[in-house]
Amino acid sequence: MEKASTSTVDEKSCKRARLDISPSGKQLLVPVVEVPTIDLRRNQDNHQNGTDYHDDTLLSIADVYQTHQAVFIPGYIDYMEEMKEQRTQRDVADADNQTESPMKATAILHWKDLYDIFTKLSVKDKESFCIENTESQIKHASPHYFLKSDTHDVGYCSFLVQQQESLSQVLEMLPVLSLQDESVCSNAGALENSCTKSEIPAPKCTCCRCWKYEPCLWIFFGRNPSEKEVAKSTDKSLQGRPEHTDSISHDGTWHYQLSGTKQWLLRPTRQLWNQLNGTNEDDPESIPITPVLIECHQGDVLIVNTKLWHHQTLLPLQLHPSVSYARDFWIDHSPSAMAEGALQQNSTSNRAGMMTNVDGLYATDEIPEGTIIFREDKMPDCELHRSTTNPNCEVAELEDGTQAVVSIRPIAAGEFFCIGESSDEGEDDEEQEWEEEEWENGED
Repeated sequence: MEKASTSTVDEKSCKRARLDISPSGKQLLVPVVEVPTIDLRRNQDNHQNGTDYHDDTLLSIADVYQTHQAVFIPGYIDYMEEMKEQRTQRDVADADNQTESPMKATAILHWKDLYDIFTKLSVKDKESFCIENTESQIKHASPHYFLKSDTHDVGYCSFLVQQQESLSQVLEMLPVLSLQDESVCSNAGALENSCTKSEIPAPKCTCCRCWKYEPCLWIFFGRNPSEKEVAKSTDKSLQGRPEHTDSISHDGTWHYQLSGTKQWLLRPTRQLWNQLNGTNEDDPESIPITPVLIECHQGDVLIVNTKLWHHQTLLPLQLHPSVSYARDFWIDHSPSAMAEGALQQNSTSNRAGMMTNVDGLYATDEIPEGTIIFREDKMPDCELHRSTTNPNCEVAELEDGTQAVVSIRPIAAGEFFCIGESSDEGEDDEEQEWEEEEWENGED
């Protein structure tokens, strides 16, 4: 994948295309899309003033993200540790008769801490526990069992931390709390850490673009254990949920890889593709079929708008769990807008058997096949996920003429509700396949 410096990013990187040769010898234009990569470590040594450099890089990240709605930052933790060390050295040099380091010693979150953290969560937060991979043998296991450090079951789960006291404690343990870290950002003094406050101020900060966070933390925990002798070429990756987009109300999410490795498959939506290329829905140019592969290792950060990028995650074979955490953020939004988003994030449904958040709807209990999950007049304000391979719901017409979402197979507790692609889309796919066959056979 092509790398971009912090000062310049190829704005045409999402407009390129490659030529493939079809069996009939004709050239076919296949669009290619890329996710910009910003390696903050590359030019860091060339800057004497680390704080100014940090401010510049934050601006660069914000600008690139505004355009592409996704940015990959490898080795972010290495960069931050170096910046903090420079700040420590400057403070020590400026202090008179200082014998201790000004850096506060705090307990850094480790994946083995998640079991204890989860056991202390509120009932509401525990209900957010969701098995992302329903084919796993642990789909009926308790969260406490799966999160234990001595467990080796294969599976992939997620849960939310949003109760104020628990959230405050966990946030203090994060190795990366915010991309505008207060210890190295020159303008961060004007910002208040308001992630757990009901009133969210919106001070001006030129370097950070006022990135404010939802009062919650997503934690993703997966196990795909392997023995050391397993060949690296063995393809036994554990898949997360099928490719989907999220119905979100914020501007995006940044994911920090705490341990292990996670692979992301990203593909632009029609809306984003048109935005990047200055096209409209009537243009014949197709959206890239092959997704972009982003591999996140420990210390990497991926910023992505999951509403505009189709996405799916994979966990390769690895000795230790793959653990990441994510924070939903706003850029340059009014306090009222951010507060409204926070309320949506915390919203739950009173209907039995399901729970609502901005990421989607999922079952809190097992649901048999043929169950009416909700009717059209009680549909929550949240878009259902779509799946082309394994939908669990469909929209059906009831005897009274109204519509409802009905389960078409048993749905496990923690599984997100997802419907199949519409029949019109299916017909379009069949027509496209038929045209491709004619093309390959050389027919007019």
